[in-house]
Amino acid sequence: MEKPIRASGLEGYGIFRQAGPRERRFLHAAQAIFDNIAVKACERWWLDQIASLGCAACYREGTETPAGIHHIRSWAGTPAGLSKRGHGEFLVLPLCHFHHQGKLSIHASPEEFKRLFGSEVDLFNETLQRLARQMMEK
Repeated sequence: MEKPIRASGLEGYGIFRQAGPRERRFLHAAQAIFDNIAVKACERWWLDQIASLGCAACYREGTETPAGIHHIRSWAGTPAGLSKRGHGEFLVLPLCHFHHQGKLSIHASPEEFKRLFGSEVDLFNETLQRLARQMMEK
């Protein structure tokens, strides 16, 4: 007799059963869908929280500017594209359009941007500290 398979993330929906090979495939697919939905919701929440802080570079200049999201391309010497490959939407910075893609931006002039505002890692750490302060105030 086979053991019942429990779809860990779906127990709230009552998906418990004695499963044969066909049902196992269904449960695995359902679990993957559930996990993906949970991850996407978490990513959306994170991006909203980060963007709500305003531009990290403008913050260093003492101004507040609405921000979009910049995906950190490298982390302490790791290959470009790290955030997209291994860390989803979590290694991001809030940057306004001017500091993200404008004339003096992280994309157009990365060395100058780093000289003026610090590295992506420095800005990310500062962003996390700002987010923690914001959440403590709520």
